[in-house]
Amino acid sequence: MQADLRRPLRCLSLLIWLKCESFASVLTFTRMSPPRKSALAPRALHELPLRQRALVRAVAAVGVPAERARQLTDIGFLPGETVCVLARAWPGGEPLVVSVGHSRFALRRAEAACIQVEPCTDGT
Repeated sequence: MQADLRRPLRCLSLLIWLKCESFASVLTFTRMSPPRKSALAPRALHELPLRQRALVRAVAAVGVPAERARQLTDIGFLPGETVCVLARAWPGGEPLVVSVGHSRFALRRAEAACIQVEPCTDGT
C-alpha cells in the first residue's frame, strides 16, 4: 500500500522538476543581453582602449563648463586630429595620458568625456 502512495509522489516531483528545468532553459535563452557597441562606433575619449588610435569627431561641453570645451579645442583637440590614450593612472583610471598630434596631455575623465572620437580602421 505504501508503494502505491510513493509512486504518484515520485511522478509528481519528477513533473515539477521537469517543468522547472524547461522553464529555466527558456529563461536562459530569452534573457536579454545588453546591446553591444560596435568597435567602430563613436564614443567618448575616456572609453577608448589603451594604445588604440582614433579620430576626433567633436568636442562638446558635457558635464563641464563651456569654457573647458573651448580650452580643449585650443590645445589641439580639433575634429580630424588623431588621438590615442597612452596610460591611465592607478587606481581609478584618472587622469588619462592622451596624445594628440605630437603633444601629450593629462586629462581628467570629465574632460575626456567631452571629446567624441571614432576609432581608426586603417591602423594609422
